[in-house]
Amino acid sequence: MNYPEPRQIWQHQKHRDDDPAKWYEYKIVGVTNPEAYVQGHAIVPDGVAKHTESGEILDIAYSGTATLLIGKGFSMLDEPHVIYQNICPDIDPTIWARPLNDFMGQLNG
Repeated sequence: MNYPEPRQIWQHQKHRDDDPAKWYEYKIVGVTNPEAYVQGHAIVPDGVAKHTESGEILDIAYSGTATLLIGKGFSMLDEPHVIYQNICPDIDPTIWARPLNDFMGQLNG
């Protein structure tokens, strides 16, 4: 299975519909890898993302080779997330964070 990588463009279908207007294209900003974080490395903030499930605003940060999402109380999200944005930011400028398993999952129904 191919996984998203930074700067790739991915198509995402909203709702189960063959109408091409229901397909959206997103630029992958990054994929978090909390297991790669090495304790003691500096954490450098680099913007914010909105969580697709909870709506929480999360800090995007980098530390060495790790991309991280940090929530309230500086708690690090411990599962991998895809960070992405619509390729037409004038339509939707939001940067989103979605759990990797959900991003890669199949539509139901």
